[in-house]
Amino acid sequence: MTRIVGSVLVASALVLTSAGAETAAALPPDHRVEYRIRETPTDPQSDVIWKVELIVEANEVRGRYVGWAIASITLTQFDEQGDVWRVWQEATPEVPTSDGLWWVEHAAPNSPVAIEFALPPYLVGTADPQTGTQDDLDYEFDGVPYDPPPAGPPFEGRTAAITYAFIILPQPPIDWGDDEPVEVYAIVMPT
Repeated sequence: MTRIVGSVLVASALVLTSAGAETAAALPPDHRVEYRIRETPTDPQSDVIWKVELIVEANEVRGRYVGWAIASITLTQFDEQGDVWRVWQEATPEVPTSDGLWWVEHAAPNSPVAIEFALPPYLVGTADPQTGTQDDLDYEFDGVPYDPPPAGPPFEGRTAAITYAFIILPQPPIDWGDDEPVEVYAIVMPT
């Protein structure tokens, strides 16, 4: 399996539910977090070949930590011209924690920033085809700690590292990465 380092994009929207002692007003908005995998992982000018998008919803706040529920994972593959080629999606992928939440520490819990989502949880599953194919996609996706090279990270302020495998059955893996840099974005979802 290959680890990819890249960037993370996060988006958010107001969550109107509460968990535990927190109130709806105390929860940060929903976010869209994107991890962009490039053809040459350490080259910010190389083509984006995959985008992994998580829609996350704040479920609980404990001090500086927010427990995020992952509402969906969308995996987009791009062609050589940079256009969307194929898209797969799975609703509510399982997060392997005791409460099913992805706990993230934030400097300001109500104003998360992209790099705080740089260590996504291990996600494994099968995503349904949405565009460009009729085949399901088996995936493994996991954040790993990123140790930048002496020259610095390829995506200033937005570099994360992931290990991933994307497989269209019954074919062999169509792509994989091990501890490779990815670009991370965080976008607030519209309300």
